[in-house]
Amino acid sequence: MLSDAMETLLSKLIITLSRGETIVEKYRKKLANAKDFDADQIFLRLDKEKKNFINEYNIVEFLK
Repeated sequence: MLSDAMETLLSKLIITLSRGETIVEKYRKKLANAKDFDADQIFLRLDKEKKNFINEYNIVEFLK
């Protein structure tokens, strides 16, 4: 059984994750409906090393 403090922390974590997922889904829908959005082109720009996958490092470098 979890302590009250741990239950509170876990509850806050789940709520925070849920809110984040809601925001991500909102923007995913916007992008999916944008006529000029091309996910393949964005992927190619992020995958500079041509590994056929991207990770957080690729995204951070792109944002810099």
